[in-house]
Amino acid sequence: MANHARFLALGPFLLVAAAAMAGPDDVSHDPGVAPHAGLDDVYARFRDAYATLDADALGTLYTEGALYLSPTRDIQRGRDAIDASFRSMFERAKDRGETLDIRFHIVDRQVHDDLATDVGIYTLARSSDGETKSDRGKFVVVALRDADGVWRFHVDGYSAMPPP
Repeated sequence: MANHARFLALGPFLLVAAAAMAGPDDVSHDPGVAPHAGLDDVYARFRDAYATLDADALGTLYTEGALYLSPTRDIQRGRDAIDASFRSMFERAKDRGETLDIRFHIVDRQVHDDLATDVGIYTLARSSDGETKSDRGKFVVVALRDADGVWRFHVDGYSAMPPP
């Protein structure tokens, strides 16, 4: 279950206002990795959805046919299936009185026309009753820019990493 929660935390990744509007804590980049307004906005909105436990907002960050690759579950196909996973996780967090804070660090980014890949590290902090537990993991995201010009995650996969 913990691995499932870590994956959902990422939820790859994987998203569209403007990186200029994203704060420095929303997404960071390795030296040589260029910020990208559309992609970095996806991460900023992902983080906001976690902070507010808003599964509806999170679901809009994925394409209709998106693939979610959690290390402990079968491949989830489609926005509805992904939305249901996040909804379940967020409901459990609400029931436990938890707050969630997810951060992203991009270590590699490739952008070609309407297709992009990001490889990075996420950190998820869960706080409840004054106690905070943190997890971190690595992720890979494939993002597509839709006909409306909005970037969304199409493939989102992650796995846990040991503590630093």
